[in-house]
Amino acid sequence: MRSPTKRTALAVAVLTAAALGSVALAGPAAAVPVSQTVSFRCVQYEFSASYVPADPQVISVTVDAPLTAQQGDPIPVTYTITGDTPKNGPWALGQVVTTTTPSLVGNPLVGPAVNAVGTGIGPASTPTDLAPYAQAPALTPVTVNVPTTAFTAPAVVNLRVGVLTLNVVAGDDGIAGGSIVCTPVENPATFAAVALTPAPPIEIPVGAIGGLGIAALVAAAGTAVLLGQAIRRRRA
Repeated sequence: MRSPTKRTALAVAVLTAAALGSVALAGPAAAVPVSQTVSFRCVQYEFSASYVPADPQVISVTVDAPLTAQQGDPIPVTYTITGDTPKNGPWALGQVVTTTTPSLVGNPLVGPAVNAVGTGIGPASTPTDLAPYAQAPALTPVTVNVPTTAFTAPAVVNLRVGVLTLNVVAGDDGIAGGSIVCTPVENPATFAAVALTPAPPIEIPVGAIGGLGIAALVAAAGTAVLLGQAIRRRRA
């Protein structure tokens, strides 16, 4: 299992090599899954009330992110709960059906502190009767897509675990609409460093445009010039 520090060094090396032209990044490169144990504060909302446990809950997750991604495309990350799932509150719930919505936070290694939050949603669980304080069903893996449009490439984007939500979508006694929202007690450690490369420029062959297309482009350019002149005259 590759450590976050080694992943960061590798991501920087990939970007440097790409900038020098020594490698070609045709698509996302494979990485090694990383397991983390995260302390969450889980709050349950049900029956127009909320339940806040006295102690945080520790949940183990495995996250699998690519080594590289292209600016503008989301970073696809596979998120899997590998240990205990969020726990029910002090009430018995009948025929509970949940969906799992994990989130991940991305921010650049250097530069402005820009956060990008990506979420994903898993399939519905089978109906389950929950005793008080029992573990709730939480189906994973889930693909979480972290947006990259807020970042300037080339860059190294650090990823960390965000809020984990269990949505109650069905059940007895009108419990649909409830949720268990688990927020990390502290900022989890970075689990992945993704090398973000610039999107390739769009090239339009002149021959493919055709005479009419060229005429349209010339006309559009002329219109832009006239608009600019009109704006300047109004400001004068």
